[in-house]
Amino acid sequence: ERNDDTDAERLKNAYGKYASKVITPAENVKFPIEMYSNRTVKNRLMAGRAYLFPGTDFIWGEQVRVEQYKADGKTPDGVVLAEKCLFDRKTASGWVEGEAVVDWNGSRIRGHEVYFAFRREFVKIFAGTEIITDRLGKGGLNDVVSNDKKTIATTNNTGVSGHAQITSVRTDYDR
Repeated sequence: ERNDDTDAERLKNAYGKYASKVITPAENVKFPIEMYSNRTVKNRLMAGRAYLFPGTDFIWGEQVRVEQYKADGKTPDGVVLAEKCLFDRKTASGWVEGEAVVDWNGSRIRGHEVYFAFRREFVKIFAGTEIITDRLGKGGLNDVVSNDKKTIATTNNTGVSGHAQITSVRTDYDR
């Protein structure tokens, strides 16, 4: 799954195609994306400007905030903040053009050209990665992050909790 960029490429290409077709976006909108079986909100998209493409599951947005909640529908489980984003309601995944910040499970991830998938609990940053995390548990950072370029981290691999700030070029993050 880490090395399969099929869905990320699909959404990146769709972003290029659909962003140019935005006509008159609505302002200050909220879209529920999924609901739990108990009828509470699982995730929702909010945007300063958004356009829902008729006949598709795509929502284009600027100044986007996508939130995922625990089963109570109130407790945040993950948040994505994005300059510009194309979100696919069918797959609960999105592509971010520009900068994104992801707060997820005690980690803050920042980068450019970001793919995220709520159902897969997965984030992939394609440029300018920065991760701040307290999730160092057993196995060290290998449990949290992998990348294909140079990584700078200050940590130990003893299984002792700690804090790390990681800077790299491209990063996959599994929750």
